[in-house]
Amino acid sequence: MTAPVPPRLSEAAILAAVLPQLPTAEHVEIGPGDDAAVVRLPSDRLVVTTDALVEGHDFLPGATRPRWIGAKAAVQNLADVAAMGARPLALVVALSAPAGTPREVFTELSAGLAERAGADGAMLVGGDLGRADRLTLAVTAMGALEPGAAPVLRSGARPGDVLAIGIERLGRSAAGLALVLGGRVSVDAEGRIALDAVAAPGAEALVRHHDAPVVDLSLGWGAGRGAHAMMDLSDGLVRDGGRLADAS
Repeated sequence: MTAPVPPRLSEAAILAAVLPQLPTAEHVEIGPGDDAAVVRLPSDRLVVTTDALVEGHDFLPGATRPRWIGAKAAVQNLADVAAMGARPLALVVALSAPAGTPREVFTELSAGLAERAGADGAMLVGGDLGRADRLTLAVTAMGALEPGAAPVLRSGARPGDVLAIGIERLGRSAAGLALVLGGRVSVDAEGRIALDAVAAPGAEALVRHHDAPVVDLSLGWGAGRGAHAMMDLSDGLVRDGGRLADAS
């Protein structure tokens, strides 16, 4: 017996479920629901970045949950803003999903985006809904430099500088990804992680770090007041360290 196929939701039905759960903030003059958002800027220098997550390439649905996907999409964009020494302000997301995607997927994705953004002072202020063969989130993040502050580029490193890393330990996300790609992980709707019998102790924490990373982005705009160079360390120390050295 096959499971029933969820009905196709209209854009209006999805928005009716998603918009009421989105918080707002003083710097958001016009939020979701109009043709475009209006955000008040604390300075005259805006920092903008964009990145996308695609099902099957950046995440496997059975090894994560929609709320974590939303949070990860937010943090990987906000990290780029913070790496420039800017404070996050707002996110917009273009979300495409297959026909018949359940309503709960949209509400959970949006909740994950909004919660992670809000933790760093940013708001989810708008976006777009579309249809695609695979679930895809394309996020644009915006931030602002402090008045009078210059952006911190990856090209400013100098001989004798100290190389500092803003997380406790490297390699955890890569290890979690290896477990996921090895087919050794499943995650239920409540976020409970199941691993195969041969997984090593601590494997669950590695998977959780990959699926739902918790990072302190304030280290970015805090260090930006004195750092000569910064960059988001998303591709590993060797690769990104080489990029920073080449740029400098």
